[in-house]
Amino acid sequence: CTCTSETRPITPMALEESVQTFAELFSYMTEQSGTVDRCRKLSLLPPLTIGLSNWDFAAQEIARQLGIGANQVEEAWNSLARQMIRLGREAIEDGWITRDWVLEIPVELCIGLPARTILDTVERSRKSGEIVLSSGLKLSMEDRPRGNEIFDEIWDNLMAAREARARITLSDGERECLCAMLLAGGGDADQLPPGLSAILGRSEAYLGSKHAACQEVARPLISIS
Repeated sequence: CTCTSETRPITPMALEESVQTFAELFSYMTEQSGTVDRCRKLSLLPPLTIGLSNWDFAAQEIARQLGIGANQVEEAWNSLARQMIRLGREAIEDGWITRDWVLEIPVELCIGLPARTILDTVERSRKSGEIVLSSGLKLSMEDRPRGNEIFDEIWDNLMAAREARARITLSDGERECLCAMLLAGGGDADQLPPGLSAILGRSEAYLGSKHAACQEVARPLISIS
């Protein structure tokens, strides 16, 4: 079973930044030294979509719209990056993915790991119309960043995923299948590491009637990434 949602094409700039991000991610996974400074360039975050040269301006503008300090915006991005790194390392330790696969920097991982990470964000966001980031920063329809259609697209997909996730109750095993669907990044099972491919292979039968509902969660999260 795979998630068959369409994904946006990866631009050369996006691919270049993903290469750097996942090179540093691998450093973390193998417990080498490093910082999370450049990991703010996840595919779902403004630096990648607006251009890195404009990041400081964008952070200040987002902070202005939210009525908070720019340092809080930075911490929100860095917190999400740390969460992505933790989940990536756990996926290796659990045998879902391999270090060699990470080193190849496959498109599926560049899409799937951020999507898997954002699942935790939407599950954390219990109120309709609100998103709670891992840093504790809360965004609502009234005070979310505006003025950029990319922000609007991200918000709409976050809301769609949040509402879809709120409609279903999943056991631990069923949620594991959803996490695998996301981590696969919409890729074909034969292009994935054996561990992840095996989980996907049994997901449709395991989820049964909940499979379609899980796809409704996965599609907008993969679209964000």
